[in-house]
Parts: sequence; structure tokens; C-alpha cells
Amino acid sequence: SMHAQMEKDETADRKGVMILLASIVVLVLVLFLLYRQRMMRRQHRELLQQNGEYAALLASLQTKDTILESPIVKHFHELSTHDAHPSDEEWQQLYQLIDQQHPRLFPSLQKDYTMTEPELHAVCLIVAKCTPSQMSVLLVYSKGNVSNLRRRLYRKLTGKDGSGTDLDELVNGLCR
Repeated sequence: SMHAQMEKDETADRKGVMILLASIVVLVLVLFLLYRQRMMRRQHRELLQQNGEYAALLASLQTKDTILESPIVKHFHELSTHDAHPSDEEWQQLYQLIDQQHPRLFPSLQKDYTMTEPELHAVCLIVAKCTPSQMSVLLVYSKGNVSNLRRRLYRKLTGKDGSGTDLDELVNGLCR
């Protein structure tokens, strides 16, 4: 009888251990599934953010293409190849096009500092993807003066020393 009782106790203990192991397995599975669901939500949010950034990049590229394909920008590029200079009216057309395509550009550049006409022209030429050589023709400046203008403007806008390339990156960044 004692032997039978010991077998019953052993069987009960085994059942208890099996139930405990099954409970632990179920708990681990539930925790794993909750963790996996959380990770999938995080990945989903990251993908949505990346898609938004990609859509914004595509929109900015399309806007840039629109500007580069516009007749006034093509005209400025053409003028620079013939050592010709834009009229005040042509500068105004370029400015209006850029302001229309990038309405936050000029206000953000001029929030702390009113830009001079040559500085505004330089910014327009940066947006129009003109090279420093083209800028020197269109602004009727030497290449050295164009370089100085771009460096000084970067310093005025940011308070930091930088190059003309730094100014290009700043302006193009504001156009995105």
C-alpha cells in the first residue's frame, strides 16, 4: 500500500511538474509573441517614417527638376555661356520662380539678417544650380569675389566660418 501511495505521489508530482513546464512554455511563448508584436510595430513605424522621408525627397527632386527645366533658369544658364548679364526684370522672374517653388527659403534666410541684392542673387543662382564660374559671369564679379561673397554670406547666416560649398548645402537644405 505504501508502494502504491508512493507511485500515486510520484505520478501526481510528474503531473505537477508537467503542468508547471507546460505553463512555463506557454508563458515564454506569450512573452515572445508580445515582444515580436512590439518589434513589428516599431519596424512598421520606422518604415512609415522612411516612406514619408522618401516621399519628401521625391517631391523635392521633382521641384528641383521643375526649376531646372523652367525657361528662366535655362535662360540664365544660356546667358552665362555667352558672357551676357541678366536684366533686373530677369532677376525678378528668377526670384519669383524660386520663391513660388520654395516659399520658406527667403524668409528663413532673412529672419535675422536682411540680405543685399548680390546676396539674394547668389542664393537664386545656387538654387538654379549655377557653378561659381557661371555666377561670376552673371553677377559680373571675379571668381575670387564670388567666393568671398559666398563665404561672407555663410558666416552672416550661420555665425560660423565656412566655404561656398557650405553655403550651397545650407541653401539646398532649406529647399527640401
